[in-house]
Amino acid sequence: MQTKAIILSAGFGKRLLPLTETTPKPLLPIAGIPIIRRTINNLASFGIKEIVINLHHLADEIKRALTTPPPGIKIHFTEEAEILGTAGGIKGAQHILGGGDFIVINSDIIAEIDFKDLIKQHKEKEALATMVLRQDPDVEKYGPIETDNNGKIRRLLNKPDLDNNIQLAKYMFTGVQVMSPRFLERIPKTGYSDISKDIYPKLVAAEEGLYGYVTKGYWTDIGTPETYLRANFRELAKSSESFPNRKGITPPVYIGKDCQIGENVKIGPNCLIGNNCSIKSGAKISETVIMDGTTIGAGAEVISSVIGNNVSIETNSQIFKKIIAVKGGNTTSHSY
Repeated sequence: MQTKAIILSAGFGKRLLPLTETTPKPLLPIAGIPIIRRTINNLASFGIKEIVINLHHLADEIKRALTTPPPGIKIHFTEEAEILGTAGGIKGAQHILGGGDFIVINSDIIAEIDFKDLIKQHKEKEALATMVLRQDPDVEKYGPIETDNNGKIRRLLNKPDLDNNIQLAKYMFTGVQVMSPRFLERIPKTGYSDISKDIYPKLVAAEEGLYGYVTKGYWTDIGTPETYLRANFRELAKSSESFPNRKGITPPVYIGKDCQIGENVKIGPNCLIGNNCSIKSGAKISETVIMDGTTIGAGAEVISSVIGNNVSIETNSQIFKKIIAVKGGNTTSHSY
């Protein structure tokens, strides 16, 4: 049976406010391409042809953005009147997912994973679920997932207590997992339910079929301003596209279509500027993502910031480590 996938997309993206008040996190661009479309394209490259997207916050925005999926890909939307949690969102798509193994992936990550190899291991272990794990030097800070020599997960976020003689390897969860249709039986039929808090601990305590798959590929989330900027700059460095060499431009820089660049402007390094933007004379921009339709006033300096769509930055402003967005005609900002 063809493997399907669900991209968990119902959340509010609170760590990226005020940007996510008007732009749902799955639609935030990474080097000009919404992250959810990058995820869909990645899944499609491994032969995944049917994808569910669960929705709540700004659901209509996401549906409009995905009216044209890649050729051969079928997208289903499930809407939640109230947030159902990671497990509840999956349960709400059971009528679509329930026929075979399926991939679950958070909407706010970029992950280079061999999905074919992941599914192969999942089937060989006859697992209820397989969590994709990665090594991280800060594993204790965020809570480790601990596996035995056979890849079985024996401890989750430091629980339960085990004999110290048992040798376990510690990893971090990537937000990607594969589930068997049998897993759906473990999720309550209605209401809010979280996989990591409500379902997985019971499987670990009962020593049931929860396994880990360790990936060494690139991984990041975009859930904070710092990680969102880093993900953009990484893609920018990989891209062959850039603004033509000109005085005041320090690559890597990307500038979109129909932008107006004034005199004595300094842009870069690490800048992505969307379409239809206006950068007035004497402005300085570095380590920043600027989205479509935004104006940077004359003499303004913008560093290490994320500027949303249709924002106007005033003349001679000093912007450092801020997220700025417009909602209902009002500009709001948040320092990080």
